[in-house]
Amino acid sequence: TFDSRVHGDQAWQQSLQLEQQVELLEKVNYPSASAEVLAAWSVAMQATRITPDDPLLKELLDAGEQFIHAGMEGDIAGILRPAEDTEPETVQTLKAMSPEMFDAMNVVYWTADEHSATLYLVPGLNTDFCLTLRYRRDAWGVNLKRVDLFHFPLVLEKFREAGKL
Repeated sequence: TFDSRVHGDQAWQQSLQLEQQVELLEKVNYPSASAEVLAAWSVAMQATRITPDDPLLKELLDAGEQFIHAGMEGDIAGILRPAEDTEPETVQTLKAMSPEMFDAMNVVYWTADEHSATLYLVPGLNTDFCLTLRYRRDAWGVNLKRVDLFHFPLVLEKFREAGKL
C-alpha cells in the first residue's frame, strides 16, 4: 500500500494524511529521525577512518576536552572569552548548564577546511541537543571563534511558529 501511495498521482504525504496526524509524527517520526542522525554520525565517524595520529583531529579533540573540562569546573566564561562570534543568549545558556551536562558531552563528528574546523558534541546519546564548537585555523593552531547550541525540538517549534513547516 505504501509503495502504491508513494508512486500514485497524489503526493504521498497528502495520501497518508500526515498533516492531520501531527501527534503521531512527533511521537514516532521525530525520535526515529533523531536516532537515525546519531546512527549516521556513527557511520560517518567509522567511514572516515579517523586515526589518533591525525594532527588536526588531535588538536580539535584536545580543544574540545579543554572546553568540556572548563564547563565541568564552572569556568565556561573563561573559555568563551575568545569566542567573540557566540550569541549572547548562547553564552548565558552555557553559563547556566550544570557541570554534569558538560561531563556527559561526547564528540560525535568533526569537519574542517583550510580556514576553520568544527567539533560537534552531544550529551550522551541525546541527539535532540547539539553543541558545535567552531574554530578558526591559523599557523598557531585552532582558536575557538563561536559556539552554537541547537535544541532541535525548539528549532522545530520556532519553524512552526513562523509558518515555515
